[in-house]
Amino acid sequence: MPSSDDRAELEAELEKAVKAAMKRRAELKEEADRIDKMAEADFWRTIAALRRSYRGSQTDIVRLTGFTRDYIAKRSALHTGPEEGNTGDHS
Repeated sequence: MPSSDDRAELEAELEKAVKAAMKRRAELKEEADRIDKMAEADFWRTIAALRRSYRGSQTDIVRLTGFTRDYIAKRSALHTGPEEGNTGDHS
């Protein structure tokens, strides 16, 4: 059975290890959030550009993604600005 000094040392090491694990977890979650935001922005910038690729492309994007026309327009505008995100193509 460990002595009380050994026990205190073990508890201190455990506390240090748990705090390090919690810090690393928080850092990784923050990085994951950043990557997720980058992925969303990239996706919607690409969709915004594709909406301008040909007449009726927005209708095809709605069909392919399952998103509504309004949702696509809003998300595209959010990530590109209203000028790039909205083509005025209502076909």
